[in-house]
Amino acid sequence: MLTPKIKYWVYLLLILVGTVIMISDAASNMIVLWLTTDTYMHGLFVLPLAAFMIANKPSPHTSRHPVGRHQALLLSFTWAALLLVGKLSLINVIQQVALISLIPLTVILCYGWRIAWHYRTPLMLVFFCVPVGDFLVPWLQSITADMAVFLLHATGVSVLRNGWYISIPAADFRVAEACSGVNFLISTFTLSIFYSFIYMTKWHKRAAFILLGFLVPLLSNGLRVYLIIIIAHYGNKEAATGFDHVVYGWIFFVFILIILFSIGHWWRDPIASPHQHDHPFKKIELAIAATPGKWALPLCLGLAIVANFAIAPLNETSARQQTPSNVSRAAKKEEIGEGLPLRPKFPMADAITLKEMGNWRQYKIVYYSENDDKKIISFQNRWFDDKIWSIKNKEKISILLHDGTVIPVDKWTLVGVTGSEYQLLTSYCVSKDWSSNTLMVKALKVKQQLLLNYTGSLAVAWFSPSTTPISQLTIQLESRTLCP
Repeated sequence: MLTPKIKYWVYLLLILVGTVIMISDAASNMIVLWLTTDTYMHGLFVLPLAAFMIANKPSPHTSRHPVGRHQALLLSFTWAALLLVGKLSLINVIQQVALISLIPLTVILCYGWRIAWHYRTPLMLVFFCVPVGDFLVPWLQSITADMAVFLLHATGVSVLRNGWYISIPAADFRVAEACSGVNFLISTFTLSIFYSFIYMTKWHKRAAFILLGFLVPLLSNGLRVYLIIIIAHYGNKEAATGFDHVVYGWIFFVFILIILFSIGHWWRDPIASPHQHDHPFKKIELAIAATPGKWALPLCLGLAIVANFAIAPLNETSARQQTPSNVSRAAKKEEIGEGLPLRPKFPMADAITLKEMGNWRQYKIVYYSENDDKKIISFQNRWFDDKIWSIKNKEKISILLHDGTVIPVDKWTLVGVTGSEYQLLTSYCVSKDWSSNTLMVKALKVKQQLLLNYTGSLAVAWFSPSTTPISQLTIQLESRTLCP
């Protein structure tokens, strides 16, 4: 017969397995990103490093202090709400955070706040395994281009920059996503945090090394792009643009890492090893019978599952009722806008329409329902082909329509390969609520789903040459002709 202690851990294991099954798409996506991308490969080492930190930390000398019933209920309901919001919004990051948060949550419910505080550093660092950071790419592309142009000017090279395009007399270059250095930055920054907390005890050393872990990859990537352009400037275009481009980049990054962690080795403090046979949890007495988490956590997981499977079908039914019977999902979306300079890419949209409005052209992209494979906010969706266009400027403005409706939009100024400039206005509508912020769009969708009022989502884009006044667009628009 199993002891209460073993039963409790088996119970928690079943909860973990149930959570993984519930958000299987998000969990598998996280593992795939660990295994297949340079940007998030560090996620494979985060949990083992956190376990290493716990094993090498002296045991806490404190008596057990179980979490109170009300605190356990609050924590469990908060976790269940996070899981539910992540599931309804279809945001993988929220679901992945909910999954990883089971680690510190289990420690708090099983051992109490004092033990969790003792191991606070590794329990917080486990969240670095969540793959997030792609939103930094445009910012890093701009920073890298700024640094490269500055260094080229400083060394007397004639250079012209237009957005992410950099031109010198010998060749033209574009700072692509792969040149942003986001993979090098995220991995190096994460490793520098773990290194500082494992091998350094003084806070000023930790802060300085973590800052270096952020600044060094950022600055070195700009230097790398500058060196690649300089190689082309002095006549070796093949080395600057071909296979050697990648080889030199990796050699450069390895060299930078050696320098960075050599500094860390020089700064490291002597680490006191834990006492022999002093296991981290030796002095911890599990409060199995007294811990409300024994029943609160599975209860709230059950509430999250029931709410998810009860609300989602109702909203899917509501969305299907709003779907016109004459809409074909495969209505040759790939051909819409063919031959035009700007073509949004939303491959899983239910319908896409294009309308001529003088010098302006309007795309309406409709989603009558969403699921894990079909989302209006997704990495698959693109407002423009980033291999052709680069962002010169982006700002948030508002459009006052003819009927008095105010629509928030993102205004993009894009530069093409030939130097042509276009303006692109983008916004989203969720059940008649407008927003240009992607996180707000997800929040609006969750709100409408919980209220059982979700009637679909819409993405709208308008584009024209940069010299066209916006007033020519706004006087032709009314809210009733836009949002479904």
